[in-house]
Amino acid sequence: MVLGAPVEAGGPGIELRERLLAAKRLFDRGVAPRVIILGGAPHEGPTSEAACGRDFLTSLGMPTEAITVEEHSRHTLENLRNLRGLLSPREPTPVLLVTHRYHAARVAALASGLRIPHRIAAADRPTSPRAGLVKLAHEAYLLHWYYVGKAISTWLGRKSSLGKIT
Repeated sequence: MVLGAPVEAGGPGIELRERLLAAKRLFDRGVAPRVIILGGAPHEGPTSEAACGRDFLTSLGMPTEAITVEEHSRHTLENLRNLRGLLSPREPTPVLLVTHRYHAARVAALASGLRIPHRIAAADRPTSPRAGLVKLAHEAYLLHWYYVGKAISTWLGRKSSLGKIT
């Protein structure tokens, strides 16, 4: 499962491209029998992240029937909530969530909260991470507020709020 990332005028942005190439390697090695690409069109743009990713992978020779797109999500939590609806209750193994290392902790926390059995597959190498301090700080901030929001919602018994993240 490839988590969304920005697209550019000519196709996938560098992060989306790296995630798609990682997913293709997993598919080619037989580790992933299918690829689900997650991500809508930001700001009502003409092409969704998922459709752009599908076009990129098919241009590399991946069969169209091995690719599923989810084009309605606008952020990571929606990516994962919508993914949950695409998974068969009979999924035999955890899904591989393809993302970057800087994003992995939040993705893992959200997937666990949504009870999606998963493993993380890093799109970048440990020796050349894609994140700078600003991205790391942003991810830490979002992860912090996920846990704080979950704790407060649990403490206050806010079932509607918990329903969005669990």
